[in-house]
Amino acid sequence: ATLTGPMGCSYSDYDLFMAAWAMPGDGCDDAALAAKKDQVKAYQGTCSKQFVYPTGKILSSMKESCFEYNTNTRTEGDYTCTSTEPVSTCKPGCTAAIPYFTN
Repeated sequence: ATLTGPMGCSYSDYDLFMAAWAMPGDGCDDAALAAKKDQVKAYQGTCSKQFVYPTGKILSSMKESCFEYNTNTRTEGDYTCTSTEPVSTCKPGCTAAIPYFTN
């Protein structure tokens, strides 16, 4: 079985595949990892890259966003408060995929 690495390369060598995803400080021997990373980099320079993007995902990502971004404003006594960052809300006709609650 071939495995796809972070740069789209197909790996049949499991150790090389693991090294492609490993980061220094993951509990690995960093010197040994650096040597493996050199092999990975050399392989990534010559491998045939494979990226598969299902058509449905590409087309759905091109659709207009369902979010509106507005600043919240409210009056507290003599003060008018405005949010420092825009707040996202669903546009009419859209629904949140993951429900969330605010206080």
